[in-house]
Amino acid sequence: MAAVVALSSLGITAAYPAAPVTVPSPVAQDASEYAPDGTGWYSSEPAPDDTQLAPSEYAVDGSSQHPANSNAITSDTGVDTFVSLTADGLSSYFCTTARTVGDMLSRRGVQLSSSDRISLDLDTPLSDGIAVIIQRVTTTTDERTESTGWSSYERYTTDLAPGEWRVVVDGVAGEVVVKTVTVWVDGKIESQEDFTEVLSEPVNELVEVGVGSGGSAQIAAFNQLREWGWGDDQFVCLVDLWQRESNWDATAENPDSGAYGIPQAYPAERMASFGDDWAWNAETQIAWGLDYIADRYGSPCAAWWFWVDNNWY
Repeated sequence: MAAVVALSSLGITAAYPAAPVTVPSPVAQDASEYAPDGTGWYSSEPAPDDTQLAPSEYAVDGSSQHPANSNAITSDTGVDTFVSLTADGLSSYFCTTARTVGDMLSRRGVQLSSSDRISLDLDTPLSDGIAVIIQRVTTTTDERTESTGWSSYERYTTDLAPGEWRVVVDGVAGEVVVKTVTVWVDGKIESQEDFTEVLSEPVNELVEVGVGSGGSAQIAAFNQLREWGWGDDQFVCLVDLWQRESNWDATAENPDSGAYGIPQAYPAERMASFGDDWAWNAETQIAWGLDYIADRYGSPCAAWWFWVDNNWY
């Protein structure tokens, strides 16, 4: 025996096996959010052109997202299709006779900006149970100005006494604009990136450091002294010490003791451990002399103070 269900709203009849009618159960929502006609289909913003189906118009086997058969529910625009739409923090579940995703969004008054993301192309045909998800994407840019540091450089001059210095070029900080671009998706930060634009380059400081009349030998000594980790105060002591010993002359020789070179090594051949050119190369003699000072006195100033008291070191 067959039961006949009248689809009176559309003037259509269809035959189904006798069975109790089961209305599909949606995800639980607040009672005020159910369709007022008692279908149980939640719609956050029902559109007038979309169709809310009565319980008798669903499949009697209890299937949840389609009419009983493809010909049972029709209209002059096509077959009713069950759609879920998520946009602007709301999810809507409804039936529509729209043919495509774009048509459905147009009927429901959903507008898209050029930056928004949509899970399906607008020309995608609708089918039962299709889910359309729209993400609202915005981009903000924040700007701030920052200073960039400058560096200090030294050059040596014989115009100044050892330990004296003067600023030739003042250091000036530069400026940059840092732009932070933030991408927001549905009100939450998805990514941030900084972009830097240079407004002005920094000007580096230039300082002249005096090495006295010893010329290139004192410049070499100044550089090597820095490698030992000693400061400018130690350089002043070293200049005074070797000024007294040899007048910074790489060929100076003591006629009484035979001490030789800038550091007055005795015997002179001791400097050979730092290079075969020890007899004339000021840098080789300085390297040996600083090693000797570090090993015996700990620093040039300690060696100088010993010399002041004893007239030798």
